[in-house]
Amino acid sequence: MDNFTILLIDDEEAQLVSLESFLKRRGFRVFTATSGPAGYEIARENTIDLVLTDFRMPEWNGLVVLRKMKELNPEIDVVVLTAYGSVDDAVEIMKAGAYDYLTKPIDLDELENLVQRVREKRLLVAENKLLKEQLQEKFRFEAIISQSGEMEEVLNTAGRVANSKASVLIRGESGTGKELIARAIHFASPRKDKPFVVVNIAALSEKHSPPVW
Repeated sequence: MDNFTILLIDDEEAQLVSLESFLKRRGFRVFTATSGPAGYEIARENTIDLVLTDFRMPEWNGLVVLRKMKELNPEIDVVVLTAYGSVDDAVEIMKAGAYDYLTKPIDLDELENLVQRVREKRLLVAENKLLKEQLQEKFRFEAIISQSGEMEEVLNTAGRVANSKASVLIRGESGTGKELIARAIHFASPRKDKPFVVVNIAALSEKHSPPVW
């Protein structure tokens, strides 16, 4: 994320030059385009973290640019710049999936703060993705070492139920690896991107404990 990359799209060249200079001085990698289609081609050929696009432009306006960028890569954050700060435009922009919008003339301090927020968000997303990949590698079935036929049968059964919607009950003595198996099932399932919630029943008070039948 050190090479945080910004694409500026604006049909006013003076605005492009001014914003490009400002952002480059702050260490960002910057591409510029004077139209939506030209910006789209840049985004197709390069990894873009943030698109700053004017709203009122010939060919494609800011909403079209936003939708095209999201079709190309849903992870791209888009901020729309508009001199027409109407409520209707703002609502439509946000509904279409923009990260935010700024009104012209651009407040450079506000722009810098917004860019930093997007950068921090993307850093968190990247770190979270890496952590999930590490967890998935750690808890995959192939990483579980077994030395008995019974355990191999357990792992085989767990692997088969991982893709189902069936409820799974794992029983065994303390320390036999029940949570390890549960995590392996979770990370092998279609729900691996959802939270894995651990509840320590022994730590719950009798008032909150589920009934035992």
